[in-house]
Amino acid sequence: MLVRLLTPGDVPAIHVDVYPTLLELAGTKAAEGYVLDGESLAPLFLAKSENLKRDAIYQHFPGYLGAGVGSWRTTPVSQAPDLGSRQPAS
Repeated sequence: MLVRLLTPGDVPAIHVDVYPTLLELAGTKAAEGYVLDGESLAPLFLAKSENLKRDAIYQHFPGYLGAGVGSWRTTPVSQAPDLGSRQPAS
């Protein structure tokens, strides 16, 4: 089996991609009617594809909203650094 090594940043991936990937590598599918949030990364690892069907990741958890495309990411205001504390007093 030919497996391709990926480098960080090649393709946007997120934790919800793990389960669909394991299912595909095991040669099985999710139960009928079970909706998978992620996308299998197996085609990337097995050199069957260079990209996924998506080009961006959007996620929402209570208290956190994030989105990313390529190397760009959003950061919630509550997690943004306090730049005011780094400014010299005037």
